[in-house]
Amino acid sequence: RNRVRRLLREAVRRARPGIEAFDMILRAKRGCPRQETRRFAAEADRLLAALVAGVRPAEAAPAP
Repeated sequence: RNRVRRLLREAVRRARPGIEAFDMILRAKRGCPRQETRRFAAEADRLLAALVAGVRPAEAAPAP
């Protein structure tokens, strides 16, 4: 779970300053398998980018 939290913090840092207009609470309820961390980080980046762009996540480009 700590790895997931760290990845979320890094994704939020990368999305700045575009997300400063939003108040967000990100909670990691459980971890993810180590082999899925890259996919998880890419998904977090994609969702934050969609938020900044004003696009609904379902309309954003799917993660590779």
